[in-house]
Amino acid sequence: MKYYDPRADILFKKIFGRNEDLTISFLNAMLPLEGDGLVKTIKYLQPEVLLVISDL
Repeated sequence: MKYYDPRADILFKKIFGRNEDLTISFLNAMLPLEGDGLVKTIKYLQPEVLLVISDL
């Protein structure tokens, strides 16, 4: 059986980039937050940052 490393960028994006509930659960398990500090919602931002180069 072949196992994939979830720390690889592409696999991490596939796992956590499509499932909001799983991502929230993961963040709450990994971060030292309690009570009202728990993550309740998340907002996905555009994953790629495009640079704007102006003509000089």
